[in-house]
Amino acid sequence: MVVESIGNSLLITPKMKAAMSEQAAQVDKISFWNDGAGDEWRADLPMYIRYRNTIDVEALSMHQMIRIFLSSLVNSKTFKDISPILALMRMIKSH
Repeated sequence: MVVESIGNSLLITPKMKAAMSEQAAQVDKISFWNDGAGDEWRADLPMYIRYRNTIDVEALSMHQMIRIFLSSLVNSKTFKDISPILALMRMIKSH
């Protein structure tokens, strides 16, 4: 899931979850992947991260294929792990 500070959002999800994602996800765009065939989501992702000083990521949950691609576009030093913040939000939601 990519959310820009100005509010645009992109969901990258497996093609096998297409029907569920299209019905349930409240995002601006959905990009699917299926075993890395062709450009798939790789064509959409760069426009969401260009010109960013910081890219917040959920480090432990990010698919390795996406991490590698992101690292080829930007310096991985721009990544900021927001896992602790999201864990707190999940804990509050579950109570």
